[in-house]
Amino acid sequence: MCCYTIEVCNVKLATWYYEIYQYLTKQEYPPGSSPKAQRALRLLASQYFEDKGMLYKKTNMGINLLCVTHDEVREIMKEVHRGEWRGHMNGRMLAKKV
Repeated sequence: MCCYTIEVCNVKLATWYYEIYQYLTKQEYPPGSSPKAQRALRLLASQYFEDKGMLYKKTNMGINLLCVTHDEVREIMKEVHRGEWRGHMNGRMLAKKV
């Protein structure tokens, strides 16, 4: 997926999920995309939904996962490991906490 330098609601420039967000909100494909790439984007976008300007991934467990940028992931992980969330647990429990 390529990224664009346009800001739309909470989807900021150069996010990995920009094309998915554009397709879900405006039914637009990336400029110059092939029919095969457009089909792949439709299939990928069917796993996501938009709510109040934020993109979420659907899961079969009923938990909606918020899509975040790579920079946000770093900040979340720092906070989980050093903040008041810190604890002694295995990887599965830590993943549930995040």
